[in-house]
Amino acid sequence: RKKMKYLTLLLTAIMATGPAFAEGPKQVTTYGIHLYFNEKEFVDVMTLEKTASGELSGSMHVPDDFDGELTNLKLDHQNLVFDLLVPKNSSRPQDLVFHYEGRFFDASKKQLIGFVTIKDGSDFVASFVGFQRN
Repeated sequence: RKKMKYLTLLLTAIMATGPAFAEGPKQVTTYGIHLYFNEKEFVDVMTLEKTASGELSGSMHVPDDFDGELTNLKLDHQNLVFDLLVPKNSSRPQDLVFHYEGRFFDASKKQLIGFVTIKDGSDFVASFVGFQRN
């Protein structure tokens, strides 16, 4: 009985402290990305996640179209660069990879501006403005 009580206490302690030794909390930042392919505005939602160990990942939600993971993601104090696979649909006859290059206004990283091109090419796709959401 004493061993069972000790074992229960030990397991409870391990379960309670286990996550603290695993990964710390993630920093999640969401942006409204206002894309302009011409003078018409489209708003996508970009989410960036940074783990306590510094690993960065991200995703893009394109309303009424698709959700995709950001690849080749690079973020520094002033610039954000990534690629996004844009799957074919009725208006896109083939899969495309969009290459995003953005520049933050300041160290707060609340606003950024940039351009989208076709990956491995210089074809202009869109310009964009991004605003951090609360």
